[in-house]
Amino acid sequence: YDDLKRCLLLDGFLVRERELAPVDPSISDSAPIEDDLVAGIKLTDLDPHGEIVGKLNDSAESFRRNAPDYNACLTNARVALEAIAREIARRKFHADPSAYDATKWGSIVAHLRKQDFFSVEEERGLVGVYAFLSPGAHRPIGLTEEEACRLGRSMALSMCWYLVRRYADHQKAA
Repeated sequence: YDDLKRCLLLDGFLVRERELAPVDPSISDSAPIEDDLVAGIKLTDLDPHGEIVGKLNDSAESFRRNAPDYNACLTNARVALEAIAREIARRKFHADPSAYDATKWGSIVAHLRKQDFFSVEEERGLVGVYAFLSPGAHRPIGLTEEEACRLGRSMALSMCWYLVRRYADHQKAA
């Protein structure tokens, strides 16, 4: 039952007194982002060995564990986000290796912005989400550890989805 409750929470539903309640009132209007994200990744060439999808699954499993490992949940989501950005930089913008450092998040997103893959504001959003997910990030005031983890994971999945969609759109235009 606890596993089911955590799975539902990942999809945006709380179990309160044997009733399901959406965490966000708009949640019932859309499919879980993770389903769309995994399908979107599989439609691209970004994850030929399934490692990114594997990290997304590891993130969900870490959240669902009894007892949950919130740090591992956020770390795996962060790794997936970084891997997507790294693959986009490598595949879309075949740059000379000295153009950016593929081992550093800041260098990867700065390179993508310089290539007009996204704007300065979008770069700030990606960097902000990454910082929220990073080890040592403090829990927002008023949120439990579980709520902060779910929020961080949701933001990470949204940013992953954004990058995958941008990449797919760029591939179609090319």
